[in-house]
Amino acid sequence: MVKNMTSDEIENSVKIMSKRSKYILDDPEIIRTIHDQIYPTKKYDEFSKHVNHIVIILSELYSCHKSVYDCLSYSRDRNAYNTDGQYGKSGLSYSITIKVIDELLCLGYIENSNGFNDKSGRNSRTARMRATMKLVVLIQSIITPEEILSPSIQVVQNHVVFKDFSKRIQTYEQNDLTREWQHTLEEYNLLLSKSNITSDIIPKKHMNPDKTTVRRSFSDYSFSLGGRFYGGWWMDCPSKYRPYITINNEKTVEIDYKANHLIIAYSMIGIDYNAEIGDDPYYISTIKDCDKHRKLIKDIILNSLTCKNEASVVQVVNYNINVKRKFKNHPDYTVKELIAPCLEHHYRLSELFYRQIGSLLQYNDSTIANNIIKYFTNKGTPVLSVHDSFICQLQYQDELNEFMIKRFKDVYGVSIITKSTIM
Repeated sequence: MVKNMTSDEIENSVKIMSKRSKYILDDPEIIRTIHDQIYPTKKYDEFSKHVNHIVIILSELYSCHKSVYDCLSYSRDRNAYNTDGQYGKSGLSYSITIKVIDELLCLGYIENSNGFNDKSGRNSRTARMRATMKLVVLIQSIITPEEILSPSIQVVQNHVVFKDFSKRIQTYEQNDLTREWQHTLEEYNLLLSKSNITSDIIPKKHMNPDKTTVRRSFSDYSFSLGGRFYGGWWMDCPSKYRPYITINNEKTVEIDYKANHLIIAYSMIGIDYNAEIGDDPYYISTIKDCDKHRKLIKDIILNSLTCKNEASVVQVVNYNINVKRKFKNHPDYTVKELIAPCLEHHYRLSELFYRQIGSLLQYNDSTIANNIIKYFTNKGTPVLSVHDSFICQLQYQDELNEFMIKRFKDVYGVSIITKSTIM
């Protein structure tokens, strides 16, 4: 219907359901208005999956409209909505998502540009969409700006997020621990808001200095699963650009735990990997040209700890190869053929493979991250978390590195190796 997006605007896009702070549109009037136009014969039920999809898609569209991005990228590939797919993990259904988007297009509420794919996959692009002024005017005529839940307001109300098995946010009863986590994040976000976290080099589409509010998100109805930190723009910034981040006009360094999750997994069975074994955990000598495919090998091993069976590992890793383009496939082996030598190399972890402990490992690394954030916040020093790595001003490099190593040893009783990235 409408294809007014320029090539530059299409390029300046952000993925739908990306991990960034969002405007949440949950006003019954606006949601019911759109619902009744899309589903004129279906009774409005605020708890239905159809309504939930409308809330998500409208929130994403309005968030994009208020951000530095020009449009949202989304997939029209049914496979992306599988249980282990990018959108399926967020509870999105292919049929409902595409139905809502197509109806919004027909109603004139969005502009859309379909993606395309060639046989080689080199020139592929997912679809793009953005809100038209018709939708923006409708939203703002029903909801005043003060009623729209902005990122800063959202996080102030709830820094600690508790989700169900479908990744939907749930209410929970506060206790001493959640109040402590909340207080830590309140102080941390206050410090971040007073800090100048930016760059003169990073492209605008990868940086929004206004998005510095961080939350902590737990999963699967448990405060012992997940718990990682999300929300800051640097978390979505590609790793190649992160060395250019400055804090308060000073150069920074990123310090990363090496093989963090694997070292934690070994500690769970009483082995100090670095002290007792000591080799590169992602180098498998029986695999040809292993060095060239280290990221692939790493993904297979970690997903074997996260997934429920071999078939799920194959599906997730192939998705990361073919859809996310994280790395290339090995020319001499299928993903399935690579699993056996990877697991044989780490035979000591056999009792943990296919046990779906990914969320538990995330909780473990988030515990360390919380300790680091709390320590440096109390000192008035802004440190940026990127899950299991941390960015700080150069002057604090040694202190951060020493604290990271010491805190890991204190918590897990095993040694850890770090690496630093600096321009």
